[in-house]
Amino acid sequence: MARERLRMIGLLSAMLLIGYGCKNQAFGPSTSGQNQVASEMAMHKDPGMMMMNPMQRNYTAHLSGRNEVPTAVNTNATGEAIFHINKDGKSISYKLITSNIDNLLMAHIHIGTPNVNGPITVWLYPESGPPPHLISGRFDGVLATGTITAKDLMGPLQGDVLDSLITRIKNGDAYVQVHTVQHKTGEIRGQIK
Repeated sequence: MARERLRMIGLLSAMLLIGYGCKNQAFGPSTSGQNQVASEMAMHKDPGMMMMNPMQRNYTAHLSGRNEVPTAVNTNATGEAIFHINKDGKSISYKLITSNIDNLLMAHIHIGTPNVNGPITVWLYPESGPPPHLISGRFDGVLATGTITAKDLMGPLQGDVLDSLITRIKNGDAYVQVHTVQHKTGEIRGQIK
């Protein structure tokens, strides 16, 4: 229980730092993500309604070893992926942060529900795509940032419009996975919500 509480405090601290670090970045056309969320909450009066908002453009994935399928991975590594669907729907800005992880190889967006492994649809790290690129030793911090467009889609979505990925994200059918030398099939994973 105490370990989970410390992990949650660490994750919340990381999210605060991420929010502070993103404050001056162009993740939205003219308003910060925090102001956008506040204005959407005010508009709906009920914060729960925000989750049903078809105009939602901000999504996150909380990455941990316990989300790995078919077997959870016992690891202290964690991560956070932040996505912002740009207003025109033609690009997605992202930031991927990891903590307590060793010997990183690659990170992707996959298609699949929480208990299903699915194909790679977008490379997040290395940002240029394959092949994998080893970061030896421990890594804590921003692993990758970038913009996803239709030309970045691969696997079953290759040649499709970006809306194909956006629809899967909105339906909860996409996840982020980070692969390491010791866990080549995936060390941490989280559904994009």
